[in-house]
Amino acid sequence: MTFAELKEKFLSVLSKQIDDYKELKKVIKSEEEQLNKKNAQALEQILNKEEAILKEIKEAEIEKQKIFQEIKKEFGFKPEADIKLKDVLLKMNKKDAEDIETKVLELIKIIKEIDEINSKSSHIIKNYLNYLEFFKKISGKAEKPVNVTYDPGGAKKFEQNQTTPKIDKII
Repeated sequence: MTFAELKEKFLSVLSKQIDDYKELKKVIKSEEEQLNKKNAQALEQILNKEEAILKEIKEAEIEKQKIFQEIKKEFGFKPEADIKLKDVLLKMNKKDAEDIETKVLELIKIIKEIDEINSKSSHIIKNYLNYLEFFKKISGKAEKPVNVTYDPGGAKKFEQNQTTPKIDKII
């Protein structure tokens, strides 16, 4: 395969990844909305769609890495060498390097946007889990109410179950 063909294939895979990430961004935004609404049923559907998109992204990433290995060979780098894209771009003519760099920067931009949304969503999830934990503790205490009396020094004097009438304890 010629370098021109490899370049076009590489750019095509990058474009596919960009499209996949844009779709993922839409899904993650709807996930954020459903998290705010605490809609578990909608979240399940959204997570299934998100998983399918992530699978496509992973497959495209594997394909992109294979093509990159071929491009490295084309420019005389050993396949096993740990060569970065920037090293290969420096060996290309300026137009080809700019074409690839533009697509890579577009991909990085959308990934950063998704990362920002995810960090907001993780904050929402943490708050929701804290709310659930707080509600669980309150519910547990409401089921078995207890009166605690303290002496003037602040030490616990005794605990008394509110559900047991005082008259039953005296008799």
